[in-house]
Amino acid sequence: MKRINNKRLFTLGASILLGLWGSQVTADTRPFDVRLQASVCVNCHQTHTSAIPTIVGQPESVLREQLLAFKADRAPSTIMHRLVAGYEESQLRALAQYFSQQAPIEPVSDKASQR
Repeated sequence: MKRINNKRLFTLGASILLGLWGSQVTADTRPFDVRLQASVCVNCHQTHTSAIPTIVGQPESVLREQLLAFKADRAPSTIMHRLVAGYEESQLRALAQYFSQQAPIEPVSDKASQR
């Protein structure tokens, strides 16, 4: 049976640990991409239904305060308080600013959807 060299084993272990640590640092330091995060929001908020408000083009201050209220569990919600829980306040502010600068999308009329 072949004996494992302690120096080789140490080097292998150190390489694995550094690799894992490096991947964790990379994952935690990635910049917040507001456009990517906003794409999650529009899945519901561009449906043009009365139950879910459209958020594009709304005033930044209104959006910001509503998001922060959801995060602090001060606003009634079935799901939003859960969705914003993982965001930092600076990220919620960035999302509010992003959506306030977007032009509202016109809903598709029933005639156009039946073509």
